[in-house]
Amino acid sequence: MIIEREKLSRLLSLRLSTLHRGKENTIKRKDLLNFARYYEPKIEDRELRKIYSMLPVACCSKGIFWPVTEKELLELRSYFKKKAIAVFLRWNRIAASHPEIGEQRYLWAEDESWRNAR
Repeated sequence: MIIEREKLSRLLSLRLSTLHRGKENTIKRKDLLNFARYYEPKIEDRELRKIYSMLPVACCSKGIFWPVTEKELLELRSYFKKKAIAVFLRWNRIAASHPEIGEQRYLWAEDESWRNAR
């Protein structure tokens, strides 16, 4: 059975919001991919990640889930914040190494006050 991506997105949202509510009910991405392949046999992992990245779902080391508590949301925010800081640090390192390409004004948070931002 092949369905439109929008319908697959709604199906994934429905499954996650009913069967995978809360961190204790996570589903592994591999298992979610197998579920999606029932409706869209040729879907690849990258496409699945694009779809669920647009859904209001959370992820952790155990898998993907529909957040239901404030604690889960705060943990997700902390997880994303760590990833964002790593990206900013990498950007600064690359931009600083190539001053001939662009101006140094593109460096982010030179004073590093962003580390304490909440």
